[in-house]
Amino acid sequence: MGEDMFKIQIQNISEDKKISVITIAEITPSLKEYIDENIVSICEGATDSEIDDIKHQYLNFLSTKNTTIKHGSVAEFFVHLYLRSEGYKQEFMFFNLEEGSIKKGFDGVFTKNNQEFIVESKSGSSSTQRISHSLKLREAYNDIRDYVSGKTTKGNNNPWRNAYNHASQIDINTKKSVRDKFKKLSRLYERKEFKDISEFNIIPCSTIFILNNESDSSSSYHDNLTNTLDSFSANSIHAVSITKNTFNQFINYLES
Repeated sequence: MGEDMFKIQIQNISEDKKISVITIAEITPSLKEYIDENIVSICEGATDSEIDDIKHQYLNFLSTKNTTIKHGSVAEFFVHLYLRSEGYKQEFMFFNLEEGSIKKGFDGVFTKNNQEFIVESKSGSSSTQRISHSLKLREAYNDIRDYVSGKTTKGNNNPWRNAYNHASQIDINTKKSVRDKFKKLSRLYERKEFKDISEFNIIPCSTIFILNNESDSSSSYHDNLTNTLDSFSANSIHAVSITKNTFNQFINYLES
């Protein structure tokens, strides 16, 4: 389904490692329709909120943030949009439980075929010297690794407690077995009984925004992807790399 809206190449690195290489050159009518169909459920679950209300709330959030956080948020939104098109079920709300704040822990947890997948998204712009998807994927991988092993330097937040709190919201409709797993991992984390990344299915994601009417030389951003994924250890890895020049188009969409 995603191929109807995104330009996608899927590279199978090994039996348990693959990467979706995605280019989004514009928000086409079909992509806009898909965003309309999913923006409410991505942001707050199965509620009866109006699309315009969600757009307004998202714009209010972005209006208080710097460019880096704006890019990171929009990048994350499109990651969730793509994963949903590939049959992954979102087990969290994109809007944080604490209004106006950044999520404390993983960027998200999805399920598919009765398995959980930890998502972490990193982004950058084409104006950054030596920017590459390999660099951003490694940052995402390292964050997941450090979170599950209790070695993160990003505060003392329990990522599994946050995952459990999101999954426990009635509008998310997460299975009890998944919630129970998050609760058990949260309790272990509080007891400092940490895990290794090799025990988990992970989805590290990278987004590079093409700025200032630069040409999309996507190939240069994708150097060494195979070697990068080969160096990662996890139960399974579905990496996602997105090259897009549609940041302003998406802001225009939210304002429409």
